Amino acid sequence: MNKGIIIFSVIVVIGAIVILYSNRKNQDKMDLGSISNKQESNPVKNVRSELLNGDYQINSDASKIQWTGSAVGKAHTGNVRIKNGMIVFVNGAPQKGSLIVDMTSIKDNDLSGDMQSKLISDLNSVNFFEVNNYPEAQLVITGSEKTLKENTYHLIGNLTIKGITNDIEFDAIVSELNNDAITNAAFNIDRTLWNVQYGSTKFTNRIGEQLVNDNIKFDINLVGNIVESN
Repeated sequence: MNKGIIIFSVIVVIGAIVILYSNRKNQDKMDLGSISNKQESNPVKNVRSELLNGDYQINSDASKIQWTGSAVGKAHTGNVRIKNGMIVFVNGAPQKGSLIVDMTSIKDNDLSGDMQSKLISDLNSVNFFEVNNYPEAQLVITGSEKTLKENTYHLIGNLTIKGITNDIEFDAIVSELNNDAITNAAFNIDRTLWNVQYGSTKFTNRIGEQLVNDNIKFDINLVGNIVESN
């Protein structure tokens, strides 16, 4: 075969390979571009607390307060209902707010029958929360400070139980979900500061009382609905 024909054939084959490779590379770029655009059209839900601004009415049905109390050798948990509340957010920070708690709604979650009824009766009585005379408790938030943890704020305020008000501070995690303000917190209080003294080891002269831990733990989950301005 003529040497010139052979060289020409080789050049043609190499040219075809280059063209096929270039077309394939361009097709890959188009595919990657299509995938990227598809991802951008469905962004991940942003839950940054910075999105929260304005007044948020506490949704009593969606929110929850759980309490935990303990005595020697046992512990009990239950819930108490929020009557109403409001939290004001500025750039994600809870600036102020208040919760009214219905103390007549105290429930126990771990007992049943007569034992449950007796516990609820005790909690409602003068030994503990005296709900006939003090049917409501109130938590007031007067300010907050951003912590080093993401979406976490140190809340400052006061808590009123049995007509007695004491300062209180605790951390809360704040986020935005579907335009709602979600606030989660857990903290302990020393019940004796609110004149709930039954069974406390601080009052050893009360012979015959069962020893009850002074600390009560609260786990709070609040769902706030934005209040639309007029």
